[in-house]
Amino acid sequence: RHLQGSWKLLKTWIKSEEPIRALPFLPEMALGMCGIAVLRGDGRRAVSYLVAFQGLLRTGELLNLEAADFLFSPTMESVVINLGDTKGGQRRGCKESVVIDDRDVVVCLWAVTRGLEPGDKLVDCTPRKFRENFSGDLVRLKLSKLHKPYSFRRGGTTHHYRVNPNLSRLTTRGRWGDTRTARIYLDEAMAEASRIQMSKA
Repeated sequence: RHLQGSWKLLKTWIKSEEPIRALPFLPEMALGMCGIAVLRGDGRRAVSYLVAFQGLLRTGELLNLEAADFLFSPTMESVVINLGDTKGGQRRGCKESVVIDDRDVVVCLWAVTRGLEPGDKLVDCTPRKFRENFSGDLVRLKLSKLHKPYSFRRGGTTHHYRVNPNLSRLTTRGRWGDTRTARIYLDEAMAEASRIQMSKA
């Protein structure tokens, strides 16, 4: 603490400078990424994109998913995804899960996992290779490099809130500690999604 002036400048910069965050995917962008993965012959990666978007998954959560983590309902209307010891779960001392109730996504997930062994990963490559493939899909769709795998979580958040503007339910689905945190996250993501839509127009 001998550089008081430097510390003050750093604190001011942190408050004033907007961080560079992953841009959220609009729903059609997420579907486009899925379609490109299918065209490249990787159905499991395509479905992983849909699962990340619908389940508001963090990248690490997505990459750790195994076939045994999916519990499908008898009618295939929903799937419970066991996320295990996530970042938020460790803080609260519990394991976390999320429910996906989009039947199309549920059926696609079932189709790509039904022949897998319980310990097989949904994303069947290394994290580095997954990111390389993701970047290649971005290039093919001519999307901004500011989109990252985390963009599925940010875009899914805005999409779900627009479909059902229930902040409490969104907080549970996104596994935030409280609604205030979810509100801040949502406001930032929705503002960026609106700018993307305006630039498209």
